[in-house]
Amino acid sequence: MNPMWRLVFKNMAGGQSSREVIFKSAAMALPATLLAIPYFYFLLFDFPRKSGLCGWDNAYSILWGQTAMIFVVCMLSAIGGSVFTRRLHLPGLGEKKHWLNELPYLAAGGLVLMLIIYLAFDRYFYPVSPGSYPDLGIYTALLPLKGVFTEELILRYGLVTLAVGICRNRYGGAALVAGFATLLSIKYLEFAGIPLEWGYLCIIQLVFSFTVNFILGAVFVTRGLLSAMTLKLMLELRYVLAAGLL
Repeated sequence: MNPMWRLVFKNMAGGQSSREVIFKSAAMALPATLLAIPYFYFLLFDFPRKSGLCGWDNAYSILWGQTAMIFVVCMLSAIGGSVFTRRLHLPGLGEKKHWLNELPYLAAGGLVLMLIIYLAFDRYFYPVSPGSYPDLGIYTALLPLKGVFTEELILRYGLVTLAVGICRNRYGGAALVAGFATLLSIKYLEFAGIPLEWGYLCIIQLVFSFTVNFILGAVFVTRGLLSAMTLKLMLELRYVLAAGLL
């Protein structure tokens, strides 16, 4: 990168050098990518087994292709977040001291919301699509971590940051990405074999998807990524709860 572009990049990144941003982004993208592999494996191999569906002949090729794609997406999300959170005056990762002080409240609030979602949705969704819930210990342990690291890096650190820049409003950016995530949840329902219809499960899924993603986005733009990841971890524990009770 020539001196002129180094100067432009440093100005855009709030004083960070390109080397600093790339190193930081790679350090975030790599674990997020590795934690996504068990989820892809679950969808390609275990989900068809549990659901009585036929698997894919080229499943391993798809697995490594998805892994490469998710690394690129995570890397771009990390770079975008690292560059623009400072420029947009967002908290970025957040202050460690503030995060530690708020940790009990984040954990308690997340657990309450998780129980509400479990009681209102998961216990009804499980009989309809049992394949959506992992039955092996390794999945139960790793899939919540995928949600915490991979999803929050992409949806909050990457997309919400860009959406705030587009909307010029923190909560507007959080709402925009919440709507996008809700559309993705519709595609997952179709993948799980649940037709899009105005029944209880579909409506409650859309409501919870938008609400949860908006809350996570609002926490990110006001408290930082660490706080959003903590709240997400509490929400993802519903898979652990489902594994033990359903």
